[in-house]
Amino acid sequence: MDREGAPLAVDQLRAEVADGRVDTVLVAFTDMQGRLQGKRLHAQYFLDEVLEHGTEGCNYLLAVDVDMSTVDGYAMSSWERGYGDFVFAPDLTTLRRVPWHPATVLLLAGLIGIFAAAEDAHRVIMDLGLARTTTRAVFELKLLLLLAIFVYGEPFTAAHAVAFPLIWMALAIITADAVHRQRRRVAT
Repeated sequence: MDREGAPLAVDQLRAEVADGRVDTVLVAFTDMQGRLQGKRLHAQYFLDEVLEHGTEGCNYLLAVDVDMSTVDGYAMSSWERGYGDFVFAPDLTTLRRVPWHPATVLLLAGLIGIFAAAEDAHRVIMDLGLARTTTRAVFELKLLLLLAIFVYGEPFTAAHAVAFPLIWMALAIITADAVHRQRRRVAT
């Protein structure tokens, strides 16, 4: 049996779905409050549909407080402007068993096209292939922050002023770690 919490390969997931050991896949992202939000999917549906194409969600999930009440002031969504859709792009490197819930696995997803009017933004992100690795996901967050501020007029708050350099610092650390790991791999 695999180590508890160890990554799960897609082929292994297919086998466990086929023999009934897994029946549910949780696809989640971290919202602005730091909570996991997402969908609970039938595992076979995940393998047949979501694995290749992703799944959809509503940007309402990004514009609520901890009580799940909508919060005013977001240019990307409101009751007046409407709530758009985005695509969950599953990151298969995060696929893990959920030890507290039998027959369930969890994987994290990046969000693509979270700005309802920014159809070109998600195309640019996808064309650049930014949804695959952690480094690219951090860069995507940075790009989305810039789009929110400069294209959609979101206010640049003190929180943004703190987050902006932290995102770049995280990008530098993750990139340095990836280069270091690659060099170790090549050396062995």
